Amino acid sequence: MAITPATLQAYPEFATAPDATIQLWIDNAPAHIDATAYGDEADQATTYWVAHVLTLLKAGGGLGGGPVSSAEVDGVKIQFAAAVGAAGLSNWESTTWGALLLTLASVRAYSADLVV
Repeated sequence: MAITPATLQAYPEFATAPDATIQLWIDNAPAHIDATAYGDEADQATTYWVAHVLTLLKAGGGLGGGPVSSAEVDGVKIQFAAAVGAAGLSNWESTTWGALLLTLASVRAYSADLVV
């Protein structure tokens, strides 16, 4: 199975993400996801990685929308992007997709240690 923009757009949170944006991150995934290490789960790892990146972009305003905080004092209003993840979490743990990728990586590493 090959990962395509439609693979990610099947998830509601990415349904309106532009094909070109998704494809950009799919094309960059091999620099971050070692297909040999993930074996037959490489497509799943790639999907998780791209979804993690897209989630971070969306939260930071890169895909439009995302959390925004604002304050108003004496008629002066400012808006700024809210933090993506909870304090103390790693970048991977800041999204569900990153946490899924971490779990998959851990399982693959554990399984590799069992092979003799």
